[in-house]
Amino acid sequence: MCVHRTNKLIKHGIMVFSPIAHSVLLSKKISYAHWMALDTLIMKHCDGAIIVDDHKNSVGCAIEKGYFKVFGKELLFYSDIGV
Repeated sequence: MCVHRTNKLIKHGIMVFSPIAHSVLLSKKISYAHWMALDTLIMKHCDGAIIVDDHKNSVGCAIEKGYFKVFGKELLFYSDIGV
């Protein structure tokens, strides 16, 4: 589902990076701590985030959501995009 949503956003001209979609082949072989460190580096360069609507069970999404709120960056939900 994540790859599908990311592809859809890109096709609509939205510059997007999805940690899951862009690294799906590696995700099982690299530690969670490594992914979160990489995610933090990437978030520093982002203007905002698009969070999936079913994010409530994701610790990573909660961390990302908190990061963007703390730094006053735009935070949208996928369902609000209209894609």
